[in-house]
Amino acid sequence: MKKPTFSKRVTYGASAIAFTAIVIAAAILLNVAASLLTDRFNLKADMTADQRYDISDATVDMLKNVENDITIYMLAPEADVVDTDKTLGIYGPSIASILNRYPTLSGGKVKVEYVDIERNPSFTQGFQLGEIPSYSILVKSNAAYRLLTYYDYIYFRAADSFSEQKPVGLNLEHALASAIYYCDTGSRRNAVLLDGKGENNGRDGGNGTKLVAFLESNNFSVTYVNLTTETLPEDTDLIVICSPEKDYSPDEIAVLDSYLNRNLGKVIVSLGTESKDAANLLYYLREYGLTIGDKALYDSSNSRTGHPEAIRVNPISSDIMQSLTSVDTMLIFANSLKMSTMDVAGTGWSKQDLLNTYDSAFAKPADLERDPASVTRDPDDETGVFTVASLLTRKPTVDKVGDETSGKLLVLSSGDALSDTYFNSSSYTNWSFMSVLLSDFFGGNDLSVFKYKVFTTGELVTLEIDRQIILGVLIAIPVLLFAGGVVVWFRRKNL
Repeated sequence: MKKPTFSKRVTYGASAIAFTAIVIAAAILLNVAASLLTDRFNLKADMTADQRYDISDATVDMLKNVENDITIYMLAPEADVVDTDKTLGIYGPSIASILNRYPTLSGGKVKVEYVDIERNPSFTQGFQLGEIPSYSILVKSNAAYRLLTYYDYIYFRAADSFSEQKPVGLNLEHALASAIYYCDTGSRRNAVLLDGKGENNGRDGGNGTKLVAFLESNNFSVTYVNLTTETLPEDTDLIVICSPEKDYSPDEIAVLDSYLNRNLGKVIVSLGTESKDAANLLYYLREYGLTIGDKALYDSSNSRTGHPEAIRVNPISSDIMQSLTSVDTMLIFANSLKMSTMDVAGTGWSKQDLLNTYDSAFAKPADLERDPASVTRDPDDETGVFTVASLLTRKPTVDKVGDETSGKLLVLSSGDALSDTYFNSSSYTNWSFMSVLLSDFFGGNDLSVFKYKVFTTGELVTLEIDRQIILGVLIAIPVLLFAGGVVVWFRRKNL
């Protein structure tokens, strides 16, 4: 009996179906393999114009050097984080994408988990953190932990000083770097904010809270010391004197001098119009070649609109200021006094001026009763470029191999350079300026290299690696289809 046979049409149809199934299966396998390779080797491609999914080289280097196991807990479900209709909005997908790459980049040292604290409220018990809002990030190691709120890792900016600040991007990598550094070492430096003279030190929620937040974000423990009644802790790493309204006594100045010279300590002094009568402190600074007089600085051309006392200043080109001189800075040094600098050769200290006013600045006798908005330049006013920030450095008198200890004295002739109005991480560059200086003070763990990421448009662009991937896919698929067609054609001819 004759065996049943299939028609050529059925054979061709089956071959086409089989070939199509093979191509589809290959595409699926290729996609799965690409996904696995992307997660394993960090091959994600950022095609946004503002690089909102990109991870900086500074973060990559930092994660490679993590020594202890660290877990990053995002205190919200991942589905809510990436949902642009939820709290994090358009920033959520970027946050999740960046977080999810930390385990791979750290070689498994850093883990990332999403915890719904509304369904699992017991998770936060045992942490001395008070009420923890959703979408906070908890960074934890066996040695320490750090909580980052929404306001720590979202980048806010105001159009001007009177506008409400709105989210414009991410501060995620900087915030996480600070927390990871701290949790990896389990230790902090100690900053002392002098108290008792009307300083703007943020105590009890007063002016200076942004300064405190800045120090804590750079892994400092902050304490307050009134030198009239208290002694300076032996483990003090940094002293900050911020806009005192009253003078320090000779005994208090002696404590400061001993810390600076005998211990090669590090001191930041911010003085402005409200400190013009602090005679002992001002006289002490003359020993370092810095004379701060009783003339206030104004600038009608380069200042905050309608506030000539809120002058804009420029970084002076130097190794320290290199990262700031290459960008458009908005450094506001309000209520500044005229500061003259002199040579300090032979004192053991070296001096470097850091910031100058524009040449449109002018000086008038300081008058706290004067309405700054009504100030105009008179013919007899001193005009020109004035120095408003100077750094002095003292090396050890006996060099020791590997010993990089040095005394540091940073003097700002502005009372409001570190105030809550101007010292924040968004509207102005004062925060970045101080980050650069802290890096110079202490070296290592340079958080100033972690830049804020501002979102601009949704325009898509392609990186070189993106173009290679896209080109490969666009070429590979047609080639496969063409090859398959050729095979089918030859089979038809040979039948």
